[in-house]
Order: sequence, then C-alpha cells, then structure tokens
Amino acid sequence: MPMPIRPRLSTPSDSPAAKAVPPASSIDASVHVLAHRKSSSHATPPFFIRVKFVVLGLPGVWVALIPIKLFKVYRLFMRPQMARFTRLAFLSREVCNYSFHHTDTSTRRLAVLLANHLGGISVEEVLRYCGEVDRIPLLQAIYQAARNQDKVLRNLTDRELRVGRQLLYYCLVRVLKPRLVFEAGTAHGIGSLLLLHALKLNAEEGQAGRLITVDMNPNAGKLLKQLPPDYQALVEFELGHSEMKLAHAPAEIDLFFHDTANIPDHESRHYELLQKKLSARGVICTTWGMGGQLAEFSLRQGRRYFEFTNEAHEHWCNDTLGISIPSTTTNLQVLQ
Repeated sequence: MPMPIRPRLSTPSDSPAAKAVPPASSIDASVHVLAHRKSSSHATPPFFIRVKFVVLGLPGVWVALIPIKLFKVYRLFMRPQMARFTRLAFLSREVCNYSFHHTDTSTRRLAVLLANHLGGISVEEVLRYCGEVDRIPLLQAIYQAARNQDKVLRNLTDRELRVGRQLLYYCLVRVLKPRLVFEAGTAHGIGSLLLLHALKLNAEEGQAGRLITVDMNPNAGKLLKQLPPDYQALVEFELGHSEMKLAHAPAEIDLFFHDTANIPDHESRHYELLQKKLSARGVICTTWGMGGQLAEFSLRQGRRYFEFTNEAHEHWCNDTLGISIPSTTTNLQVLQ
C-alpha cells in the first residue's frame, strides 16, 4: 500500500521572508562597517572644514569677516524692518506715538503674562478684555469726529483707530479695577480714551474709578474734547508739568502710567514722588521698559517687576513696557 504523501511543512529558513533576511552574522558585519565609517568621519573632518579653521586662526581675519557679519545682520534683522518702515513712511501719517494692531501671538502672550503675574484671573478672561477693544464703535466714532474737526490731528494720525501699546493699559484697568488712575503724558488722548472706556465698564460692574491725565503740551488731549458726558465725568485733564501735578495729586493712586519723555532723571523723579502717592495695591506701568529706571526702582522698593514686548502686525514698532507690582499682594484685583 503506497504511503500517503504528506505536505511538506516549510521551515522558517525556507520562507520567502526568511530568505530576504540576511543571516545574523552578515547583519553584525554591516553594523560594524557603518559604525566604523561613522566614527572615522567624526575622527577626520572634511578637508574644507580643516581649511576653514586654519583661515580663522590667521591674525586679523576678524576684519575680513566684518562684511559677512553686516550682511547677516541686514538679512536677518534690518531687511524685514526696512521693508515695513519704507511702506509705512508713505502710507502712515504718524510721526510719533505709533499705533498698530497686535498679532494673535502678541495678544496671547499678553494674556498669559498678566494672568501669571497679577493672579486671580484666567488667561481666557484677559483675552476677553482684549477682544472688547475691537467691539467698541463709540471709540471709533469719537476718534473720527476729533480728526474731522482738527487739521493738525488729521495730519498726524491715521484714519483707523489702532490701540497699539495702549492695549496693555486697557487690560490693566479691566483686571485691576483701580479707583484712581494717573496718566503722565496725554498726547492726542488715544490712551486716555481707552482708559476711560475701561473705567466706564468697570463702573457698570460696580467698581467705579476715575482718571487724571496730565500733559504740558497745550495742543494735547484733543480727543478728550469729543467725549460724551458720561465719559467726561470720569476724567480730569490737567495742563502742566507732570512732576508738579503728581506732587499735588491725591494719594491712593492705584494705577500710574508713565508715558512722557524718555529722560532717565525725569522718569526716576516720578517714581520717587509715587512713594507717597501709591496705594498699597498700586501698580506702575512705563512705556520705557528698556530704560531700566522702573526696574531699579522696583528693586530698591522690594517690588516685583516684569516686562512685555508687543509684536506689532505689519509694523516695525515693537515697544517694551515695564510693569511694577507690589510683592506682598497676592490678588491685586481685590479692593482693600
């Protein structure tokens, strides 16, 4: 009787997949060759790298590298800004107190910064305050009315109201709910206009406050002349030297904005006067954060200091603002 033919079971070594896999010995050999090549490539740099370091070691070669360094600075930093500056020189009428829109990244950074340092408020709530500025048709109407009635203002400002660095001003007032705000440096009044709107919204929420704004320029504060009565009731515009006005200002200032000339001694004298004027929860903000005067004052007084550098959308002006807050206050929102 013939024996039945049994199907031959393939072994792992007979399968096509197994035939495609080289033996372990050949794999070890390949790994060894690759490792040798890698180690040898690190051990002996390419010829051009060796020549490069020989040239860099020559005396006085740093002089020859100056054009290369200048080209890198121009390509990475100057060329993008020069393009924006040239475009704005022809399209914008502003010569100082530049206004701009913040990028989305800048707005989020501002919200995170205030939520982390001020406490008692979430990032989402600060972002909500930032969004309020874009939904205020009354501010645009006041701004346009002032431009239409004043030729000088029309020649020095753009048609659209852009908040610029004053977005930080607005958020500070909405977050801190101050009872008294002192602004040194009114200029056209764009910052004052935003501060007043923030104070008005605070009052509607049960946290009333008022603004004192000072400028020594007799042409300052033109936007304030177009304010509705409910806004005018919240502001006191004083013409004169900001140091003298601050010395005679009421005590218990909850929020102080320094936006005058960039003169270190002038700025420092403001802070010295504030020692007797600030409330226990008083906060100071300066547009000249890079100057270091507020940082030094905060260090001497044991206060906390931080900075915010805005990122302007399609604009070359990136301001750095400094903020000084009490070190012992855990929740600056709560009125004492």
